[in-house]
Amino acid sequence: MAKINFSLNELLTIAKANDIKLDRLEDIQVQGNTITVVIATGLPLPKTIKADIEFIDFDNGQAKLELKGNPLVGKFVNMVTLPTGITFNSPHFIIDVNSLIAQKVKGLCIESMTLTDGEFTITTQNTAC
Repeated sequence: MAKINFSLNELLTIAKANDIKLDRLEDIQVQGNTITVVIATGLPLPKTIKADIEFIDFDNGQAKLELKGNPLVGKFVNMVTLPTGITFNSPHFIIDVNSLIAQKVKGLCIESMTLTDGEFTITTQNTAC
């Protein structure tokens, strides 16, 4: 078992290093357990949409996040194709973290994940998922 702490900026650096496309992401901030993103829509109006996404919990290898505020964001999310391993059932995003990690790293299984005061903490387990 290992515990790893990292910031949102470190997570973005890891994503970019692994060719995870973030081309629509204009801005991202984190406060407490809420992530605020500004996304380019690719449309004439609105050009960007701001969304607050709250980290709810992590269970059974999946992170659950809840979209807060602007209902237009949910409509926009339903218009785009999400990456494999991420689903949206308004107002919740479900991210199959262990499945996504298994595509790149074999033998690593996340047991728990938290987001507190802008810092992610993940705990791995000794057994394969």
